[in-house]
Amino acid sequence: MVFLFYFAQHIFFVLYLPYHEIESKKPPVFDVPLKPLTVDEGKKLTLRCHVCGSAPLKVQWMKDRKDLISAGSTKISFSDGQEAKLEIREATKSDSGQYRCVASSKHGEIECSTELQVVEKKEGTMLEGDLRAKLKKTPSKQKSPKEKEDIDIVELLRNVDPKEYEKYARMYGITDYRGLLQAIEQLKKEKVFEESGRLVRHFLHHWHHFLRQLYLCMNNNLFHNLNILGRMKCTVYSITPLKHDFLTDISDQTVLINKEAEFGCELKINYPEITLSWYKGTQKLESDDKYDISISGDRHLLKIKKCQSSDQGNYRVVCGPYISSAKLTVMGQLKCLTSIHSSFCFSEVEVEKHLKDTAGKEGQLCTLSCQLSIPNVEAQWFKNGRKLEMKGRYSSEGKVHSLTVRDVQLSEAGQVKITAKDFQAEANLIVKDQDVVTDAGKPIVLFVPYSAYPQAKADWLYDNQNLPQDNIYTSADRTEYRLKDPKKSDQGRYKITIKNKHGEGEAFINLQVIDVPGPVKNLQVIDTADGEVSLAWEEPESDGGSKVIGYVVERRDVKRKTWTLATERCDSVEYTVTGLQKDSMYLFRVCARNRVGAGPNVETDKPVQAKNKFDVPGPPLNLIVGNVSKFGCTVSWDMPESDGGSPITSYIIELRDRTSVQWSPVQVTKADELSAIINDVIENKEYIFRVKAENKAGVGKPSAASHPVKIMDPIGDPPQNLVWQDQNKSSVQLSWETPLSNGGSIITGYIIERCEEGSDKWLRCNARLCPDLFYKVIKKRLFYPYPDFLCSLGIQLTSISVAKTFFLYFSAFKDGLEVIVPQPLTIRVPISGYPTPVAKWTFQDKELTTADERVSMMTKSTFTELTVTPSVRPDKGIYVLQLENDVTSVSGEIEVNNLRWRDKSASGIFLSWEPPKYDGGSTIRGYNVDRCQRGTDKWEPCGEMTPELKCEVTGLTEGQWYSYRVRALNRLGAGLPCKATDEIQAVDPKEIQLDVKLLAGLTAKAGSKIELPAEVKGKPEPKVKWTKADLILQPDDRVSINTKPGHSMVTIAKTARNDSSTYIIEATNSSGRATATVDVNILGESIYKTENAI
Repeated sequence: MVFLFYFAQHIFFVLYLPYHEIESKKPPVFDVPLKPLTVDEGKKLTLRCHVCGSAPLKVQWMKDRKDLISAGSTKISFSDGQEAKLEIREATKSDSGQYRCVASSKHGEIECSTELQVVEKKEGTMLEGDLRAKLKKTPSKQKSPKEKEDIDIVELLRNVDPKEYEKYARMYGITDYRGLLQAIEQLKKEKVFEESGRLVRHFLHHWHHFLRQLYLCMNNNLFHNLNILGRMKCTVYSITPLKHDFLTDISDQTVLINKEAEFGCELKINYPEITLSWYKGTQKLESDDKYDISISGDRHLLKIKKCQSSDQGNYRVVCGPYISSAKLTVMGQLKCLTSIHSSFCFSEVEVEKHLKDTAGKEGQLCTLSCQLSIPNVEAQWFKNGRKLEMKGRYSSEGKVHSLTVRDVQLSEAGQVKITAKDFQAEANLIVKDQDVVTDAGKPIVLFVPYSAYPQAKADWLYDNQNLPQDNIYTSADRTEYRLKDPKKSDQGRYKITIKNKHGEGEAFINLQVIDVPGPVKNLQVIDTADGEVSLAWEEPESDGGSKVIGYVVERRDVKRKTWTLATERCDSVEYTVTGLQKDSMYLFRVCARNRVGAGPNVETDKPVQAKNKFDVPGPPLNLIVGNVSKFGCTVSWDMPESDGGSPITSYIIELRDRTSVQWSPVQVTKADELSAIINDVIENKEYIFRVKAENKAGVGKPSAASHPVKIMDPIGDPPQNLVWQDQNKSSVQLSWETPLSNGGSIITGYIIERCEEGSDKWLRCNARLCPDLFYKVIKKRLFYPYPDFLCSLGIQLTSISVAKTFFLYFSAFKDGLEVIVPQPLTIRVPISGYPTPVAKWTFQDKELTTADERVSMMTKSTFTELTVTPSVRPDKGIYVLQLENDVTSVSGEIEVNNLRWRDKSASGIFLSWEPPKYDGGSTIRGYNVDRCQRGTDKWEPCGEMTPELKCEVTGLTEGQWYSYRVRALNRLGAGLPCKATDEIQAVDPKEIQLDVKLLAGLTAKAGSKIELPAEVKGKPEPKVKWTKADLILQPDDRVSINTKPGHSMVTIAKTARNDSSTYIIEATNSSGRATATVDVNILGESIYKTENAI
């Protein structure tokens, strides 16, 4: 048996409790039953209850009358503290239902049940705002079922966290707030018993039902009829009423810093078993250097020495179940106000940081704060004139006082005031609607959580119109409105009203719908050029609610139906589209783009051609070459008939050797100069001249070419009286007379030339000089009965017309020829005509022959072919083909472009390719380049996607072999890769790079010094050889050759006329050879010869 001493409010009594009679026969009881629960699908759920009773106890969980076991995602536990718990890791819809917990022992069995609801995941975007539509409670005479039940508040809250008191009270419908406060005080006193360690704590923990009844009896002074649950025997040994508890409670104290504070109370203690203790917070205080605890009769004192800010807080005195508490405030130095007639000094409170109006959105956190001049001043907060119960909302740290409003509601807006001593400040708390942002076309769920019993009915309004109930879903704790396809027209302010029989509440949501931008304005073509069109536009009036991040520009050839992407990354309101065909007509369209997508397209009004607004000039007229001498000649011309719409800026004079087909610019004159003196020529050579005009659009067509002109001093007059006779289909007889003057030398023969009708090209008829004054020209198929012939020494008289019987077909080479190094360079040109011609190939003004082991040539009746193997980089350039037979002579040019891959090195390579023939019905967005190293089957990306038809691959390992392939990408993804290249080794190239600085030639006066420099590069280092007129150039007393790695130069001192010639530099190594030529023209008398003659 146990003797228990208990101090009640007015009496002292002793209980005699036979434990064995009570413990052995107590049936199980649920003091904390199961509660209804609602969880989201996929979340963890926990059901718990608390059971008490005589041991041993067993617990069994059931769902819909089926036993549950601890397995898989379900876990069942029954702790020593008699808490039964059921946990399910990831709740599913099938977990919804009724759950029961059955507790049993040998003394009886009891069960409790609850409903569990698993909410299915919502589609769309869940906007987790903290909007609350709080119901305004209105008085009601009708009580809820829970209010009718006799709920034991102490038992309900005993094992609940103090932070959850309000939640449980609301859940069980408790409206007796006075009883709720009394229960909380009772639980506090029980906690004090636990801290004191007395036997009362054990008694309260195990026999709380008894204490509850006892406590009610004591409060009502009922000691004659004690209704004690269970079989208990209670013997009252003495009933001694106490006249007082605390005769005097402790009170709040405010002291200056470094001063002493004193708390005092009067308490009469009649029994020595009861002790009195002092606490600061939860810390028990003892007498030491800081604290002085003393007793004088019934007066108990606590002195705190040299108070500091850290000494602030709540102090309490505990004696058994009785508690008295007070607050200590430590202030800074005080300032005496002489204006107040008192024997006391007050602190002067000033504002350092004022209270300001604060705005916040509904459901968010708002904080109002101010800063005073003195720390730790006690302050009070008011709203709309009513004092606020802080409940954790208020915080004070030093001089700063703050009021924090969590989950602010529209009803909490108003005027907020703070008072401290003789100071007060006011500000406004402004609550705005909650803002919700979504993208157009993206499903969204707007929802407002609420708390009400019974379940409320919700109405959603937009623009003062009720929204359809089909889209509104209201449950016990929230109401939702679902928009499956939000549009810009759905944007605005939504009002939500919630009603039940107790009252109503309302909330607001501002919905902003982000849409694509509007159309751009004023799209115009502002300029055109060859292959280019420049566009400009203005920003759209509406950006859709999100910043415009760029513009998409597309083009379409009027002959096609599909649009081609020009760019999707244009960040300004103008763009120049390049890569267009000059002869094609194009339409263009532009749209703005934001983070949601692209807006509507705006097209140009009419097609536009990608060429200059003006044309190039026409050909100059009336070209004349005169004043011919051994030093040069004069070329003059007239302006073209049309300047193309733009003023002529210059004229370009070109010439070519009579035996060559390649034209070279020789001089450029200003627009107002219509003649030029040409000195950059070689004596005794024949030249043909022509002129081109140039304006802003470019270089126009050339003028008609001049007749061949031989650079020499005049030697005599032309032959006289050329006549023909005995003309038939195959021959004609010519005769003439001697010239009037022989130029000071005996005439050794005559040259007969002919020119076909419609052509300005003269062809020689006799291979050898004709010594007579007559000549018979024999030709097959002469069509014209009256041909005119030329008989001259380089001066034109008349012309003859002969049928053309030979043709070249260069259409396949109009875009040039592309070669992959080091594969063979093969040029095959189709021909037709009779007889089979003789082919002559020229590259860089040098005739190609089979003497070069890399060159082979073949000419048949249907084609002529040139092959160079292996090809090297210097083989890139223009190849000239000249074909000649007995009837005619024709020529043409073919440009060779290498490479498909080029610029190979030990660490990288440059690749290029053509677009696919089929784009899959969607615009090609770019290309992915992959590589595969020899010995592996793994293809690795060479970098990011490239929008162009070329890519530079880097990061290769020197000496390794790689294959490459390319895949095109459109909106749906990457297509099939192209055929992989052959394996290519990553090594530095061994080609020869030859750069001659004087490719245009050199003209100098006799006796001067000249230098012919050239840059020569290659691996391995090439060998260099200089030749002059097909003879190897040897150094002597005037000629020196300086060759070193990367450079070679020929120097000729005291030049003479016979130094005029064509100089050729040739560089060779194991990878091939390269050549270049320099034409040197020395003018004037030979100083060297003159000195030797003397």
